[in-house]
Amino acid sequence: MRGGYVSVSAYSTVPIITKGAGLFDKYGIDAALTFIAPAALTAALTAGKDLDVGYGSIESTATVDAQGGDLVAIAAMEQGGIFKISANPPAKALTDLRGKTVAITSTGATSDLLVRQLLQQNNMVPNRDVSIVSIPDQTAMVAALKTGQVAAAVMSEPATSMAVAQGATVIYDQSKSAVKAAQIPVLVKRGYLATHRDLLKRVLMANMEGIHLLKTKPTEAAPYAAEFLKNDDKAVVQKALEAVAQVTADDMNVPLEAVADAIKTSAASLPEVAKLKPEDIVDTSLLDEIKASGFIDKLTKQ
Repeated sequence: MRGGYVSVSAYSTVPIITKGAGLFDKYGIDAALTFIAPAALTAALTAGKDLDVGYGSIESTATVDAQGGDLVAIAAMEQGGIFKISANPPAKALTDLRGKTVAITSTGATSDLLVRQLLQQNNMVPNRDVSIVSIPDQTAMVAALKTGQVAAAVMSEPATSMAVAQGATVIYDQSKSAVKAAQIPVLVKRGYLATHRDLLKRVLMANMEGIHLLKTKPTEAAPYAAEFLKNDDKAVVQKALEAVAQVTADDMNVPLEAVADAIKTSAASLPEVAKLKPEDIVDTSLLDEIKASGFIDKLTKQ
């Protein structure tokens, strides 16, 4: 299974922990995991040549499918808001970013679409009232924030905690907003789903065990996360994994109301997306089969 993930953050660690702990091997899967930017990930999945499974973005998926793509989310790693916008003083609110520069991971990524929507909601035009720049590595974002290269950055853990420790202030917390979230969805082409159902079911079961390990034995999961995040501060890594556990469901469900909100976010940048319904980009049939088998109940009782 050739898999790709779109960010080096704590919220992308589940497949990394799953692989490191040998859980993919347990289910007979030879998994290769590679970092790939969101737009490149959806393009590779659509082409169907170099990537089989993507741990990506619902918003990016909606954008692709609205333009003729056939990607579908078969599960989601997290079910809560994971992004925060941290800014240098004296900024205390989004409106204080007018005339300044904010960093996102890459154009078309969830961080990009989110900040564009928030700016528009606050009567600001992206790249006119507020400049948006791409910095793929969140550690580099923290450094850019510290040096004043950017005034704010859209990040997740552990980068947010690192920025706050250096004097930044959180001016927006997605987890505290009314917007629902379905983060790090497991994405495949519909055609691949049709021909690889058994493989993909085993992929999901392995990831569910990875989630269980993260929640029940965080000290065992931490070394894999620390290596992935390139962070040897045990306290920072532990706090990051606790944040992941809080927004991660054992059954990897994809809340349709959250997908509906993601469609609205994408539609703010591409109006054609508004024509989509959540059911157009979600297929939870494998999750339903796994749940019906009793696998999740047995796993959570361990």
